[in-house]
Amino acid sequence: KEEKEAEEAEAEEKPAKEEPKKDEKSVEWAIFGLKPCVAMILYWLSNGLIYMNMSQWAPTYFQDEFGVTAAAAGSFLAMANFLHIPGNFASGLLESALMSRYTVVAIRRGMTLAAAASMGASSCLFGLAGSARQATAAFCLFVVGQQFNNCGVIPNFWELGGADAA
Repeated sequence: KEEKEAEEAEAEEKPAKEEPKKDEKSVEWAIFGLKPCVAMILYWLSNGLIYMNMSQWAPTYFQDEFGVTAAAAGSFLAMANFLHIPGNFASGLLESALMSRYTVVAIRRGMTLAAAASMGASSCLFGLAGSARQATAAFCLFVVGQQFNNCGVIPNFWELGGADAA
């Protein structure tokens, strides 16, 4: 009995063997070499940033190319950006309809391709527009095309990375 108590006392004095702690700030850089990660990075560099560039450049473009006021440029651009609201609902309905006919991977790939093609084409049309109305129509087409990402690359990002992907 005394031996058992002595062993218990000795065990309490010795700290349990701890597993080495992983540095919480360390980054597993090898992940950036994986095909899905490379594809995601290239997609956002080539396509995702188009919207940011167009949105920042568009007011100046409308003023310089078409001679409209800043307020008018804002109105033209607001029309296109409004399409995000119904577009989010429409893309959800579209994805639900496609789920009964296609695999998830086929939907993600097809919608990402559709988004890239329509965004690329409409950004060219935007730059070649001869009037503020044509540029607005091209920007509207761009926003509509961008909504395909809601069924393509955006949910794919969450499906691959999970809740901690952000």
